[in-house]
Amino acid sequence: MRIYFLILFIIILLFAVKREITDSKDCYIECMPVKSDSNKKLYTKLNRCLQYNKVCIKWRRSMIYAVISTFIIFFLVYFRLPETKELILFIFIMYIVYYYMWINFTDTVGKNAENISKDILKILKK
Repeated sequence: MRIYFLILFIIILLFAVKREITDSKDCYIECMPVKSDSNKKLYTKLNRCLQYNKVCIKWRRSMIYAVISTFIIFFLVYFRLPETKELILFIFIMYIVYYYMWINFTDTVGKNAENISKDILKILKK
């Protein structure tokens, strides 16, 4: 039974990593300024960059960190593979911790920076 859960979490990890790479690949490349861009185009590109925290997939990153950190903890601290209940419990706890840390960071730091930047953009647009 334990091997099935290990395989399941490895598959979830690989899926999350693959999607993270393909979805985030060159995410800012479309927003790079070009000398021929108009002010309106630059405003649009900057606005898109500022909304990165809203569009990034937090559950995938949290799952990646949770699975990796769970295996690191068990291999480095306990020197063994986790039992089924331990694996599920540790990944669940680590996932919740990482997810809420990510949400908290986004809400406290990212949102304020985004709001200030949008206010500056409104002033510059005038």
